[in-house]
This record gives sequence, structure tokens and C-alpha cells, in this order.
Amino acid sequence: MSESKGIKRATSKPRPLRGQALVSAAIKVLEGWVSLSPATHPINVLKLSQELGVTRQALYNNGIKAIISKYKSSQLTNFSVVQEAITQRQSLKKRIATQDEEILKLRRAIDSWIEKWVIVEYNAKLRGINFDELLMPLSLPSRTAVGNGRMRKRRR
Repeated sequence: MSESKGIKRATSKPRPLRGQALVSAAIKVLEGWVSLSPATHPINVLKLSQELGVTRQALYNNGIKAIISKYKSSQLTNFSVVQEAITQRQSLKKRIATQDEEILKLRRAIDSWIEKWVIVEYNAKLRGINFDELLMPLSLPSRTAVGNGRMRKRRR
């Protein structure tokens, strides 16, 4: 009757979960989290209370701590044995693929350097220069040589 006149009744918050409804809701959430990684979805009282919108004390009062520890150990067992091996295998495959790409990149770089050296050697032969003589080590510089012909006065 009062709603037809445009007056809205104050809506109350939904009642928090209690008793068996809380336990069943917690189990439902925990069953979903067991298959997720402990790194992204850790199973603990704080996270579960945040997910369900209840206090941690409500979880403790309803005996959910034992249920949480059971699901947590199950999650750690699943991921420590199976998922770690799969993750390592995938990361090793990624590393191998990355290294193969790096090898191809380095081979291309070597090929480009070889092409440049071939061009230099070809141009040297065209000009009558022996390329092997160009690559020979130089003799040591003479340390007794005088500057540009002028005598320098030394200060003492």
C-alpha cells in the first residue's frame, strides 16, 4: 500500500550465513579452489571469510577450520606433485624455444658478418692487394722514433 504512493521501504541487508548453510557454502567454495594454484588462490581462513562475507570467528565457531585444513592439504598435494612438473616442463619448453630463436638470430648475425668480410676480400683482390697480408700482425712500434723531425727540449 505504501509502495504505490512512491514511498520505498528500507531494504535490510541479507542475513549472514550461519550454521549448516555456512558450512555447505564454505565447502562449495573450497571445492572450487582445490583445483586452483596455491600461489593465486591460497586456502586459508581469511580468504574464505572474505569470499563468504562472514567473520573469521563465524568460521571458527562452526568448525570450518578442520575442513579448511583438509582442502588446503589436498590443494598442496595436487599442485606440488602434478602441476609443478607440468609447469617446469612448460617452462623448459619455453626456454628451449627461446634459445632456438636466439641461435637463429646469432646465426643470421654471423652470416651477415661473413658476407661483409667476403665483400672486403673481393674488393682487395680486385685492387691487387693480398688479403692475407692485410690480416698479418703488425710489427711492434719503434720506441726510439723522434716526433715530427723537431727536437724537443726536456724540462728537468
